[in-house]
Amino acid sequence: MAGGEIIAALLGWNSIPLAIAVSILCVALCACLSKGKRETVYDVLQRDPDTTLFFSYYEELKEGAWDKPCLKQHHASRTLVVFAPVNSALQSNVGQKLLLSLSEQEWRKYLLSHVAVSSALDPASLEKLGSGSVVKTVTGIGYPLSMLFSKYSDGTDRVLTARRASNGWVYKIPSLLTEEDLFSSQVDE
Repeated sequence: MAGGEIIAALLGWNSIPLAIAVSILCVALCACLSKGKRETVYDVLQRDPDTTLFFSYYEELKEGAWDKPCLKQHHASRTLVVFAPVNSALQSNVGQKLLLSLSEQEWRKYLLSHVAVSSALDPASLEKLGSGSVVKTVTGIGYPLSMLFSKYSDGTDRVLTARRASNGWVYKIPSLLTEEDLFSSQVDE
């Protein structure tokens, strides 16, 4: 007799309903444990109170130049990396001036310049590249990795923590790309 059947016999239960109950509990437990792993970049941006503005602006983008990666989908062997400016950066005086100065096409480029799709972009590889490097975004500009680094008081580098999603990574960036970053740092293939 198997362990479940012995317990069922001792308790006077039929072993079939017990097996079904145990199976249902296992499925429910697995579903609960894997819930966080299924959260996409879309979900992370939408639910994080610090990135709601970037998320809403991104979702409102209309058709235009540069493909807009879907934040809900998995992109084959490639990973999404979103460098999302936080709400306070977008709402700052500097942020408002910058955003009001951009045309519709420049606005699209600005938002899409915060998104990269690559097979080799994870936090460890970005940290190895260092603060002087850039990552090619979907618009072709190089997103400066210096945006991910800051200094501790002792002079050592501190790297922003990325939030893992099932289809990529989200960095909450406390500052904005400048117009110089946006229009002067094209990266070759």
